[in-house]
Amino acid sequence: AGKTDDARAMLPALYKAVISFAGPASIFSTVSVDLDEIFKNQQGIEIIKGNLSDVFPRTNSARLSKLTGRNFEYDYLVLALGSKPNFESVPGSGGNALPLTTYEDALKIRHNLEELIKNKPKRRDAEIIIIGGGFVGCELAASLAEFGKVLAKSVSQPKESVKISLIEERDKLMASAGDWISGNTEKRLRQLGIELLLKKPAGVVKRGEIIFTDGSSKNYDILIWAGGSKSTESLFRNRKKCGVSDFLNF
Repeated sequence: AGKTDDARAMLPALYKAVISFAGPASIFSTVSVDLDEIFKNQQGIEIIKGNLSDVFPRTNSARLSKLTGRNFEYDYLVLALGSKPNFESVPGSGGNALPLTTYEDALKIRHNLEELIKNKPKRRDAEIIIIGGGFVGCELAASLAEFGKVLAKSVSQPKESVKISLIEERDKLMASAGDWISGNTEKRLRQLGIELLLKKPAGVVKRGEIIFTDGSSKNYDILIWAGGSKSTESLFRNRKKCGVSDFLNF
């Protein structure tokens, strides 16, 4: 896992780390981007590993953390600091749902799945719920539908005992992809035995239970968050250091 300091996870591929039976090194190589490897033959590109602590627009300069001890000047500065799960949209989700934004997140989901299926009573279903019917949520749901059966069989559990549910607050999955893709995705997921809860916004998440905005509820064993993200806290948040216009430029 230490290699993650030198690479970045590819969010659309992270589901592969959840369902893969390959070794850790093989899994990591399929879901990460090694920046040094990508840019090793590119002239004029330098990879600097450190934490940006200050930006000084008046002098077109920036400063890294004291541990790095380096300042540098720029002509143009682009801050692309990533995102993080937007748990604020559903109270209680932050402390109960497992995110899928890093390699470590994927391994944690995988571990929890294995422990749940291995240790549950044979006559009890394993309830796995995914919040978010976008690309990540749909890809993960489809993968888990098959992977859950494999895991169940490996520990002599009934393969039908692993239940996957997908929650989406809108009336269709992957709405931004258009009606054809959305409709076919919905059809395929239903064929895989996945329960689709469309137009079903989650209101509050409690331990082991989701309460929807219409007052109904559903229990879960594992809850996975694929319900959107927000900008990472950055220098833009501190206007004393880095004031920006409505167009996010200095």
